Amino acid sequence: MINHKKFIIICSICVSLTVIGFFVLFSENEAERKAQEYMKTFEEMGCSVEEYPFSISHTTGTLTLASFSDFQSFATQEKIERIYCDHEINALYFYHPIQENKVELIVYRYS
Repeated sequence: MINHKKFIIICSICVSLTVIGFFVLFSENEAERKAQEYMKTFEEMGCSVEEYPFSISHTTGTLTLASFSDFQSFATQEKIERIYCDHEINALYFYHPIQENKVELIVYRYS
């Protein structure tokens, strides 16, 4: 009887780990798919898109936008020509001058 209970517990743990593994894999693939889609949108608008680590960006401040449409509208309105992508943190961003010698980052996190 004890062996039967151990078997059920071990099977339950294995199934749980398998489901969690598939979920994590799907989430990573979905984030990458979104990134490619968003970068393609900007390239079609005539912007250049570069991969550049967010962590080494030097700015005055950061503004994070909640939706891609807001991010895209802001970039269009400000005539931004270069968009940066950091796959490690799942974000697109661009530099936005706010005053002389001051720049902020406008960020959209796509995950």
